[in-house]
Amino acid sequence: MLAAAGACVGLLRPYLTPRRNRLPKALAGGALGSALGLCAGLAWRTRAVTSGVVHSARKEVDRVRDERWLEMNPIDYA
Repeated sequence: MLAAAGACVGLLRPYLTPRRNRLPKALAGGALGSALGLCAGLAWRTRAVTSGVVHSARKEVDRVRDERWLEMNPIDYA
């Protein structure tokens, strides 16, 4: 649905300007709008998966950072 909306916006944009040779620009705008709409739709539908991946990566980065900090700053409990 978002891809169709993006294609419509891309097709209409060149027709709002008073210039010649609108068809190639309209087709290019439609293709670009369709691609952007498709990407937006996919990003919205996979947001839960993306959130899980980002959360997991963040935990791993924090773990490695803590390990390296402890290597450089050892704690002696003596």
